[in-house]
Amino acid sequence: MECSPPGSSVHGILQARIVEWIPVSLSAGDLPDPGVNPGLLGLLERSHIFWTLLPSPPLSSPSPPAFNLSQHQGLESCDCDSPVSPPLPQACGCPLYWKGPLFCSAGGERTGSVSVHKFVAMWRKVLQNCHDDAAKFVHLLVSPGCSYLVQEDFVPFLQDVVNTHPGLAFLKEAAEFHSRYITTVIQRIFYTVNRSWSGRITCAELRRSTFLQNVALLEEEADINQLTEFFSYEHFYVIYCKFWELDTDHDLLIDAQDLARHNDHAISTKMIDRIFSGAVTRGKKVQKEGKISYADFVWFLISEEDKKTPTSIEYWFRCMDLDGDGALSMFELEYFYEEQCRRLDSMAIEALPFEDCLCQMLDLVKPQREGSPRGGVYSASERIASRAGQVWSPVTEHQPVPLAGVDAAFAAPPPALTCDPGGGRGPALGPHV
Repeated sequence: MECSPPGSSVHGILQARIVEWIPVSLSAGDLPDPGVNPGLLGLLERSHIFWTLLPSPPLSSPSPPAFNLSQHQGLESCDCDSPVSPPLPQACGCPLYWKGPLFCSAGGERTGSVSVHKFVAMWRKVLQNCHDDAAKFVHLLVSPGCSYLVQEDFVPFLQDVVNTHPGLAFLKEAAEFHSRYITTVIQRIFYTVNRSWSGRITCAELRRSTFLQNVALLEEEADINQLTEFFSYEHFYVIYCKFWELDTDHDLLIDAQDLARHNDHAISTKMIDRIFSGAVTRGKKVQKEGKISYADFVWFLISEEDKKTPTSIEYWFRCMDLDGDGALSMFELEYFYEEQCRRLDSMAIEALPFEDCLCQMLDLVKPQREGSPRGGVYSASERIASRAGQVWSPVTEHQPVPLAGVDAAFAAPPPALTCDPGGGRGPALGPHV
């Protein structure tokens, strides 16, 4: 790209963008004149780094709404657990259940109350630095100096949801379930939103997700079980019941033998070993002890129940990628398939030869490089998503689904998770209390 002349429209836009983001502390007389050095402007125009790092929003974006102090002078103090808390998000133009983060970000968590003037000062700072809802939400939740969300950042926000949402009112007398529910929701958030698997949710990831839309729906939907993507209590209870059945000593940790009992020993031994190897789990201390936590089990169960989601596809891909090179070789596929053949032989069932199974799998995935599904899961995710069960099942489960001739079986949605807490086998507090 050639340097634009000083009188060109591109030059004018760039000059306006530079002036727009000059620190407001500088007076008009202190502002440098970008036009005095056209060569510098041309260099900036050609710089990908400049356009990448230039702050948002564009020039045409309207200014964010300010907190209307004149309408809330009587709000001398507020508590996010009290009936007067709704004016906080309403005055800021935020969904109701932002009230907890707003209150804590203004210092209310430390003092138990916050003056309206301190709150306004906090909110003005947010408006100066954040230009969309994702940036605002991250700013309110993160620790000082951080630009991303970690799991602990969601705890105060979700605790406020537990304390105040009408659909969770029955949990007020069952405090032992609060942390379990919060842990489950956090794992579901990271499972869906944190596509980088970094354990850190950035503004960009939050923008690409539907999480903030679901937070807004908390205000509109009194039945929290209708919010099935993240907040459903029934979904939490089913997951927790399944974990409770496997965790016989109830220390919130399960070993490989415990996990092997899941779904009547459906998961192959080699696949269980990979899960416990740390390929898809977090926490080095737990891995050294040969156990996984409840949080890790949430990821496993979601991936097991729905193999069509992007995270589920990557979950099983990571398990089978033994050398971590981002490709599934014939050796790796055969390594897992051998156990399936032995299991089928013990049941007097003739197993499909590996070569035939491999050919059908390659036809489904259509890998980029012949003979190795390198990038197949990622580059062909749309093709594989509709038949993910057919691709993973032959090498992960002891009762594999045939690769061919089962389209009708996958046309129907998978059966819903069920849980019978009767007989004292599950937690005492059910989903319909």
